[in-house]
Amino acid sequence: MGLKPISQRGRWQTPGWVGIFCKIRQSCYKDGMMATVPKTKSVRLFVKPWCGWCHKAAKWLDTRGIHYETLDVIADPAAEKEMWKLSGQGLAPVIDVDGQILADFDPNQLAEFWKRFE
Repeated sequence: MGLKPISQRGRWQTPGWVGIFCKIRQSCYKDGMMATVPKTKSVRLFVKPWCGWCHKAAKWLDTRGIHYETLDVIADPAAEKEMWKLSGQGLAPVIDVDGQILADFDPNQLAEFWKRFE
């Protein structure tokens, strides 16, 4: 399901207005949850496949309609090296949002970190 904006009266807009309205209001709905269109250029999520926090971070981003690149640090040694360089540690998840780094976090910490991009 794509992003669907809400009007000021709480009514759904027609699909043709989705992109324009979301950009103007900076808020949309995705799968019944309020989503904020981020003012970011690049979002990268460094993960380990078995990491529960990594799965929760990806779900948090997905439910808000945030586009991001996933880098598996187990399968990709270069991604692991970059994660270490950015965060100074080997714990996952690590998120890089336009050069701002949050390492080894839970969904509540991600939500607090994300407020600076809204």
